[in-house]
Amino acid sequence: MTNPPDLDTAIALSRFGLGARQGGAGFDSRGARLALRDEITGRRVAIPNGPELRPTRDILVEFFEFQKERVQERKASAAAPTRAPADNRQAGSASAPQQPNAMARNLPQQVFLAEVDARFNRAYRDPQIGFGERLVLFWANHFAVAAGKGPQLHVLAGAFEREAIRPHVFGRFEDMLLAVETHPAMLMFLDNQQSVGPDSKVSQNGKRGLNENLAREIMELHTLGVDGGYSQRDVTSLSKIITGWTVAGGAGKIGDPGTFAFVPAAHEPGAQTVLGVSYPDSGFGQGRAALLDLAHHR
Repeated sequence: MTNPPDLDTAIALSRFGLGARQGGAGFDSRGARLALRDEITGRRVAIPNGPELRPTRDILVEFFEFQKERVQERKASAAAPTRAPADNRQAGSASAPQQPNAMARNLPQQVFLAEVDARFNRAYRDPQIGFGERLVLFWANHFAVAAGKGPQLHVLAGAFEREAIRPHVFGRFEDMLLAVETHPAMLMFLDNQQSVGPDSKVSQNGKRGLNENLAREIMELHTLGVDGGYSQRDVTSLSKIITGWTVAGGAGKIGDPGTFAFVPAAHEPGAQTVLGVSYPDSGFGQGRAALLDLAHHR
């Protein structure tokens, strides 16, 4: 038994795509099926674009400079003498205060709004059916980061979706997982840039310790699920495995500013066991191996 033509079209548009849109292309049942098949076999995913949409590295480099400008301007404002009331000053003796460079603009909001515009006003209107875009929505929700956590996440949320989600929606889950967990947005969102191994060289100064946020989310939400059979010991071991996974700052001491960096001095030395599997200390490779196994876990 076959579906009526109008039902076929509705299923193609609404269950597999973004739904019928005003002014969108009209389909008969065969045309809708062919368009859907074309999007799947062609692995078609709209790529948001625009002059303000740049790679994460470029965004963070500008953001680091923006932060420095704001700090300098606050210091200058605090050190400036208090102006006398206007009626006590001689006419023409003082000009209107100039608007500070960084304070005059809100870089995080500018970038965020540009990303939103590109996503909803361009990417969503590009495909005929929108199956790839439907996958983007699913995986962006699965690997969600909160743009409201702070200005760094505000500028990176859009780039995170463009770089870690969209290129992999028709690919392998293990590739998306590694791209997500090493992206600066996820590392900052779950505070892994602050995490250091208890027995690492960096921890010897006693200022920082182990942070389990990212490891817990990887197991609880990103891979196994809350009832996935892991223990607190597994979470702690995985958190030690991914110590040293961080983001290079503006000074460029550990890598190109704004990029993922692995810092051996912050990494917990030695083998770690997760879900009964022992992972020898191979630096960054230790974490990559653990993620690969989690991605393939039954």
